[in-house]
Amino acid sequence: MYVAMLLFRVLHIFAGVMWVGGVMMIAFFIQPAVRGTGPAGGQVMGYLLTKTPIAAYFPAVAGINVLAGLFLFWRNVSAGGHWAGTRAGMTISMGAAAAVIGFIIGGAMIGRSMGEIAKVLSVAQGAGGPPQGEAAAKMAAAQARILLGTKIVLPLLVIAVITMAIGRYM
Repeated sequence: MYVAMLLFRVLHIFAGVMWVGGVMMIAFFIQPAVRGTGPAGGQVMGYLLTKTPIAAYFPAVAGINVLAGLFLFWRNVSAGGHWAGTRAGMTISMGAAAAVIGFIIGGAMIGRSMGEIAKVLSVAQGAGGPPQGEAAAKMAAAQARILLGTKIVLPLLVIAVITMAIGRYM
């Protein structure tokens, strides 16, 4: 079982770094650049959503992180004793809850909105121009949901990172 614990711990940490780092890159650099450059930023975002695997990246790394974390959590709880009632167990539980909530909100708000934008952009590219009218309004609403979702998910992930980092020392 030691090898499994080691494997799941490495997966959990690596996927967590990739997830949180990616969300931070989007929140602090890509979203402001896209908003600040107007139509050119929209083209970059359109390329990211239709020509790169970014829409699959976040669910993959977040899913690996959460599943590996749930396995590690289950091992600690099922090992006997009262781990969940210790300060370390409670701290790690808070981080786990924050990450799972971030995963759910990220999928519901950000993932769905990215899918909507990709559909609008695919139709617009087929028509030979940028989205117009209702399609542009739909895309703007989806972009606003992504921005709001990022503002919710990022603090949850920061809470998860901090609690996971300090949990064992509590």
